[in-house]
Amino acid sequence: MFLPEEFIINSQDCKDKNGIANLFNEYFTEIGSKLAANRAPTDASFADYSKNYALNSIRVELTLPSELVSIANKLHPTHSEGLDKISPKITRGSIETIRVSAPLAAVINCSITSGIIPNNLKLAKVIPVFKSGKQHIEIYRPISILPNFFKILRKSDVLTNNLFRSYECHFV
Repeated sequence: MFLPEEFIINSQDCKDKNGIANLFNEYFTEIGSKLAANRAPTDASFADYSKNYALNSIRVELTLPSELVSIANKLHPTHSEGLDKISPKITRGSIETIRVSAPLAAVINCSITSGIIPNNLKLAKVIPVFKSGKQHIEIYRPISILPNFFKILRKSDVLTNNLFRSYECHFV
């Protein structure tokens, strides 16, 4: 079970699963802007934090079906499915065939060359994970579970080797 049986909301016990889920949704969607509002303004650029910054250094090579098969074989078969309800085990098994890997390579290459990633691939299932301590919302951290096909796109050489190799980037 991902949600606690009961939770304290506004100093009152809440056992309503929808109320608890809505509280987590509100907290996780607002925490970024609240933290940003508490930071001192800066004139620093993102380039100030990057050791290997080069303005015009992106070279894109299209992906191949064989690369996607290799990436799919590295997916953990026991990990959770995303909102698409497709398990990593099914993803791995289906991509091993040319009937899936070739069209998927074409979709990934089209996404990269057009600069458009389908919105359905960017939707995540967010799970609150309890760290430790009392049952307060601040103790939970969000885990985003993306569709496995997006994980394959993200791990393809098109993105990892060409766009983000020299940068620490965990949010594509």
